[in-house]
This record gives sequence, C-alpha cells and structure tokens, in this order.
Amino acid sequence: MKLVVDFFDLQKLPQYLKKSSNQRQLYIRCPFDIATICDDVYDDAIKLTNNYNVDISFVFAVENYNIDLKTLTKLKTFSKKKCINVFLEDKYEISENYYEEDYISLEQAIEAIKKLDNIVKVVKSHNLSPFETLLFSYLFATKRVYKEESSKMSPAMSRSTFYTLNDKYIVCTGYCNIIKAIVDKYNNPNLQVFNNTTKYDSWSDSDFHATLISYVKDKKYGIDTYSYLDPTNDSETASNFDRDYKLRAFMLPLSDLKHILDRPYKLESNEEFFKEDEFVKLGMLESVCKNENLNSFAYDGLNFSSDLRKSLNDNINVISYYTKKYKALKQKYSSMIEQIDEKPEFLSEDFCKFSKPVSLAKLKIALTKVLPCFEKEDEVTSLADKIIEDNIKYINQQYDEKATNAFSKKCNKDYFEK
Repeated sequence: MKLVVDFFDLQKLPQYLKKSSNQRQLYIRCPFDIATICDDVYDDAIKLTNNYNVDISFVFAVENYNIDLKTLTKLKTFSKKKCINVFLEDKYEISENYYEEDYISLEQAIEAIKKLDNIVKVVKSHNLSPFETLLFSYLFATKRVYKEESSKMSPAMSRSTFYTLNDKYIVCTGYCNIIKAIVDKYNNPNLQVFNNTTKYDSWSDSDFHATLISYVKDKKYGIDTYSYLDPTNDSETASNFDRDYKLRAFMLPLSDLKHILDRPYKLESNEEFFKEDEFVKLGMLESVCKNENLNSFAYDGLNFSSDLRKSLNDNINVISYYTKKYKALKQKYSSMIEQIDEKPEFLSEDFCKFSKPVSLAKLKIALTKVLPCFEKEDEVTSLADKIIEDNIKYINQQYDEKATNAFSKKCNKDYFEK
C-alpha cells in the first residue's frame, strides 16, 4: 500500500508513519494550482520530511481538464532537476484500491493535453458557438466503441481523459469525461457540463452509470436551457468505416426522463445539505427518494452535484422565478427554504421550466456547422438529413409519445410540416 499525505498535512507525518511503520515510500498530494511554484513546494516538503527516512514523490491532483501545457512542461523540468518522481492524479477518477496507473505520468498527461488543445483549436477555428461546441464534443466522444479494461487494470484506464485520449479503453465515465474535458478547455460560462450518476433498478448498489447535465446559453440559436445527456447510449457499436451519428440521448429536456420506455434510473444521494442562503437545497432529495410515486428527478435519475447547484443558484432566471413564486406563497411559508423542504416535488414540477427541447431545425443547422470537423464539406447537407432520418427512425423505440426531445414524434412532425 502507498502512504499518501496531503501537502498541507505534512506536519502530521509522524503519526502517519506510526500507522505505516513498514512504509517508506511517501507520496505528497498537492493541489494542482500550486504546481506553478513546484520548487518552493519541494523546499517546504524537504524541510518537513528531512528527519524521516522516506522516499518522496509528488502527486498533483487535477480538478478540471483546463490545464496549461506550460505548467506540465515546467513540472517535467522540475522532476528531472530534482531527480524526483512527479505524477498527476485525476480527481474525477480515484480508485479505492491502489493501481500503478492511478497516478498519471507527466509524459502521459502532456500527450493527452496536447491532443485536447488540438481538439479545442478545431472548435475555435470553426468558430463554433456554445451549442455547436457541445454537439461537437458529443460527436467526438461517441465515435469511440465501448471497451472495458481488464480486471487487473486500473479503472482509470477507461475513465480518465488522460488515458482515454491515448488508448482504446473507454466506458460511460470515459465518454462523459472527454466531453467535460473539451468543455473545460473551451472555457465559456455559457457552456457548462455537470457530472451525473444514475443506476438501473436491477443493478447492485455499487453499480452506477455516468451521465451528464448540461447548461447551454446560445444567442445564435435562442437557447438557454439545462439538459440531460447520456453519451454511452449514443456511442458507436462497431468500428465501421462509415460511422453512425446517434443523438437519441443528446440534450434531452429533463422531463423526458419520465418518458424513457425502459425507465431504469434511480438515485440515492448522500451529499451534504445546501447552505441556508441558497434556495436549491439538497435535503428534499432524501424525502423524494423514499417515495417512488413522487415524480421527482431524484427518482428519475438526476444528481444535483455541487457544480450544478452553484449554476442554479447563480442563474438569474431561476432566481427570479423562485423569488416570484415565494412572494405568491409567502403567507403559507415563512421562508423559501421551508417552501422547498415541504414541497420537494418542485424538482419535477418547476425545474422542467428551465429545461426546454432543442428543435430539430436548430439541430440540423448546428449539424451542418459541426459536421465539417469530421466529414467532407460537400457531403455535409445530405449527411445531416440522413442523421436526422436515422435518429427519427429509432427514437420511438426509446421514448413514449409524451417525449419532447428533438427526434420525438411531436417535434419531428412539426419539423416536417414546416
């Protein structure tokens, strides 16, 4: 087993060593934002550990994929100069058990970030809008065929973007992390993606499925909405010369989770409560999870991650709506928090107002803008039509008649009538 100590806890090293008397290989975990001052970090670490017989390695924990290649290059130079091992740790993917691959080499990280930078250069060279960038990211990620790592390999191999961009292994979390990595690098407040976790009724409590919630605000398309994405559902099933472009789980309105024919999703959340000054509070999830008849997103498969909660609490449209609603109900509830605690079904009754379907017409325009990144320019228009027809053909096998996503019966009927 490895001995890992956070940089800011190094004063506690004696008690850690007592618990691990036979362990002299010390990994010092540091936040990535201090990687730029790695020499100073090294000097401080040496002072704090020079009384102990330990071999030091540094691990810089990455919390998002918007990493500067210059910083990684500086770390590599620092590693050679000090003759010390330096690794990265993808905080999205930390294994419970130790695998050598859990710690990412600088060479592996540099190779992945170079590829990621080149991907974002393509996005910017085509002047893609936020909506188009999310579509590009989705199509880029889903062109990969699902391939799970072996039991002897670290789960990070098929999940961390530092590995999936460089290798053949990828599972549900890997698809989501690639999309998240591109969006992180795109670095636009009008495009955000949030990790989401769902599971099937038939799965064990330890089996979960990674999906995403997106927020897109795009003036070009008149879009300002939260949506649900399941890239695994749209991933390639075989390495064909002519790829399929499946978009049946792309930017679903959140209400469509109730209309999936095989409605498998459940979630129980153990996260901490919201701060009292935030109107979106997590406490209600505990009650809605216990009542399967309540039409709640907790039951239908939404996880209100901390980033998603922050987005909601910063969204002026959401704040304005709930402020007006609270004023109307002020005689009944002493505070907005009390209102939400007592009426947790707001998650499905109200929040869907901030999750609208994207029309098929808008999606086709975006496809004609994005497809040249993947296909020959002269084939784009006919291919966009074929993609729409193919997705419409199979959409009714996945959703009932009340679904409102772009390919649903209602939306594609309106599109063709126009």
